[in-house]
Amino acid sequence: MFLYIPVVMSFFALTPPPEPLVEALLRLAGPGAHECGMVYVGQASSNATACGKALLLTGKSFWLAVQVQAIDSDLWVGAAQASDGTKWLVEFDSNLNEESLPNPEPVRVTPCPDLEIAPNHRSLAYCPKKIKGVGAETTKAMVIK
Repeated sequence: MFLYIPVVMSFFALTPPPEPLVEALLRLAGPGAHECGMVYVGQASSNATACGKALLLTGKSFWLAVQVQAIDSDLWVGAAQASDGTKWLVEFDSNLNEESLPNPEPVRVTPCPDLEIAPNHRSLAYCPKKIKGVGAETTKAMVIK
């Protein structure tokens, strides 16, 4: 008699975060900004979340990013706060297609005065004013080249 126990394994490639994303976050947060973390799919986000939330309250500069589960592309959502308190939501999508037009750049930066860091949100960082109803509202985003 054999006992069959199915084992489900998940493998996530820990490739370096996309360079354009990291460059945008560093530039927006400014010199000396605290790195709260790069969270890969499947990793715990509690440290990055605690760091981002604490620094949002103090107004100190920081940045963080989280990889979002995707089917056919590399998706990341980041947040940055400069020392003057200016906040941004930074999005990276490696799959550029017709839907991404008229902004066919992989990194989009949206000013976000009401930036929130939430561990239970799909992407860890979000801009409440950007989201309406079920889907995301189209906003004017600055394109980083």
